Amino acid sequence: PELIKEGVENIAAETCFPIKVAHGHVMDMLDKDIDYLFIPSVVNFPNASPKLVHSYMCPYVQGLPYMVRAVAKFAENGKKFKVLEPAFHLEWGMEHLKNIFREIARDIGQTGERVEKAVATALSAQ
Repeated sequence: PELIKEGVENIAAETCFPIKVAHGHVMDMLDKDIDYLFIPSVVNFPNASPKLVHSYMCPYVQGLPYMVRAVAKFAENGKKFKVLEPAFHLEWGMEHLKNIFREIARDIGQTGERVEKAVATALSAQ
């Protein structure tokens, strides 16, 4: 309930419940000692049917990292963490996803081997 309250109080526009909760989670993280904050922009999904051309996510989900940055004002809060804001085009396939995670890994000083293992573990859990 506290995350929801925090999200509702800090959101810049009227949105759906999941976006309010996401904002609440981010605001909660501002009080934590973290090195990275992961807020992806999920643009689309693989097509569920061959009859579909694209399967886009809601614009709020696509714009989540940008909306959060506008209200959280990370630099003004004096926080010293890196915000990771990749854009995922899941319809572009697994290799695209792995490339994005490889870029993130480079940004945070990790190896490609570790990325491959993390992606495999995530897919297995999914």
